[in-house]
Amino acid sequence: MEIIKKLIRLAKKLEQQQYNAVLDQSIHKTDIDVLARIKNSGEPFRLTPSQLLESVLITSGAMTASLNRLQKKGLVIRFSDISDGRVSYAGLTKKGEQLSNDILKQQNLYELRLFEDFDELEKRQLRLLIKKLIDQLVVKEKLPTT
Repeated sequence: MEIIKKLIRLAKKLEQQQYNAVLDQSIHKTDIDVLARIKNSGEPFRLTPSQLLESVLITSGAMTASLNRLQKKGLVIRFSDISDGRVSYAGLTKKGEQLSNDILKQQNLYELRLFEDFDELEKRQLRLLIKKLIDQLVVKEKLPTT
């Protein structure tokens, strides 16, 4: 349990510091996650709210609130699918795409500063250990519970 407690504490601290790196953007941290997810989806930078919910770990109500805030700031636009009006999308505006790029740059700078005292071998070992842990979690999730 000691390792898990340390990992949880580390994850919380990393998350908070990563968001602090972009606090000057005056944007809610959930909104940063939503923007990043849409941006990471690739061209044409649009996803359905359901697709967003699969990767951003928030409730549907929180997703609606986030999309409303982002739309009011002119960072996303919501629209219906031309061929199926029942399907709606949230897409990045040019302003939203630029902000996403700026945030990503700031987060990358934060990561570079955080690991500047690690040599390449240490970074490689850390990546491998994290991958191994994630892979193990995926395997354990598939095991039947008794």
